[in-house]
Amino acid sequence: MIRINLLPREDRRSDIPYARVASFFILIFIVLLGSIYGVIAAVNWSAQRDLAAAQARYDELLPVRQAMEQAGDKQKQIDAKQVLVNQLEKSRISPYNLLTRIAAALPPNVWLDETKVNQSDASMLELKGEVGAYPELAQFIKRLEADKAFSAVTLKDTDVDQKAGLWKYTLELKLKGM
Repeated sequence: MIRINLLPREDRRSDIPYARVASFFILIFIVLLGSIYGVIAAVNWSAQRDLAAAQARYDELLPVRQAMEQAGDKQKQIDAKQVLVNQLEKSRISPYNLLTRIAAALPPNVWLDETKVNQSDASMLELKGEVGAYPELAQFIKRLEADKAFSAVTLKDTDVDQKAGLWKYTLELKLKGM
């Protein structure tokens, strides 16, 4: 059946159903808002899941991090003590290497007969020996003065042994840092 609208144009109903069009657009808008909400909820859920996994991993690694910090603190303490030990080692002269230092300073015709530490002052060392000629004794004294282990070298006594043709000497050495 065909419908014919015989009303005048002003009174006629329009051909476009505005209510249906409006409800269609409202329905599209609601679907669009629901989709946006769903995407945001999915992203939020994914971020929450990643955050929970990261927090669990952080909690697993926390004891390791604390152990590393403690080890770092101990290493700093050890390094500070090592610096102190190195400074002390540089300033200290070991009594065990004094004889090797003295032996290195000996010229060929200089001999040591006796070495003793002063009883009242442990930083004083007395050397007694013999030498073939006085210039060699002077060379020995210069070498001892050049050594940084000794702060003072003093020639206390010299005697000439006419029979053997040797000079007998007594040296007093003051040690640095003892």
